[in-house]
Amino acid sequence: MSDLNIYCVTNKRLKFLEDFCYNLAWVGQNEIPNNYIKCNNKINIYYKEKYYSELTFQYWYWKNLLNLEKKEWVGFCQKRRFWIKKNSKITDISKSNIKENLLTESYESWKSYDSIICNPINISGAKKKITNDWFNTLFPWLERCEKKFGFKKLHGYDTTRLYAYLAERYLSFWFKKYTKYLESSWIFFDNS
Repeated sequence: MSDLNIYCVTNKRLKFLEDFCYNLAWVGQNEIPNNYIKCNNKINIYYKEKYYSELTFQYWYWKNLLNLEKKEWVGFCQKRRFWIKKNSKITDISKSNIKENLLTESYESWKSYDSIICNPINISGAKKKITNDWFNTLFPWLERCEKKFGFKKLHGYDTTRLYAYLAERYLSFWFKKYTKYLESSWIFFDNS
């Protein structure tokens, strides 16, 4: 049995992953499919989704699920950015074999590390304690950024997602500074 839980955060249905071992988590304003984890209930920041994107789910996970997590490792990916196995070759991955190349289990070598990151994007995995430390740093920091930049002047896709972009940049810095980390492979894969 794997000691890794991966949550794939999306605002579009990922039918090719609906029968896979990933936990599909929904953000966005469209109707939420029944088999996806909703993050608009319990303790949440869903009203900030337009600005926070996948962080909306990560906040919800931190406040509502992290303390219930039974796995040692927790990982997050996005609708088009996925962890891949260390022996996978990106050039050989296609629609027909994507699932067999997606990471589903931790490696023995991870035991020497606190976190696994994929640069330069917001795909990360870490031990539960490190995940909690990261969220305890990230979300208060983003609240301080909100006081500086606000929301009113954030227009257009790139500017509206300012807080998601800031978090992506901060992630690599924080994990490299505060954890014993390992970099891992990932793929941009759009199955639209």
